[in-house]
Amino acid sequence: MGLQANGTTNYSDALNTDVGILKNENAGGSGALTGAQTAGYFLSDGAPNTDTISGSTNYGFGTTAGDTNPSSGLSTLEQKTWNSVLASTGVKEYALGYGAANVWV
Repeated sequence: MGLQANGTTNYSDALNTDVGILKNENAGGSGALTGAQTAGYFLSDGAPNTDTISGSTNYGFGTTAGDTNPSSGLSTLEQKTWNSVLASTGVKEYALGYGAANVWV
């Protein structure tokens, strides 16, 4: 997965892609490490403004997960899905927001 500057901030698509990698289902995904601590880093400008899913598999994110307001970040259902994946894989995830927006990741 590469970074692109295209004027959008999409929490749902980023987390959906991450879940696929952690579940070892995306091409190139290695899943959580065995015998070591897997850590992930979520970097954002803190201003979500779109909510579409670009991959062919949706793990419970985006408008199909009831997130009808893309500027709100993640819906309650998306947050529960994400927390469940982290708990089941043992992955530690760290978020860093930067920029002028006051939206927490």
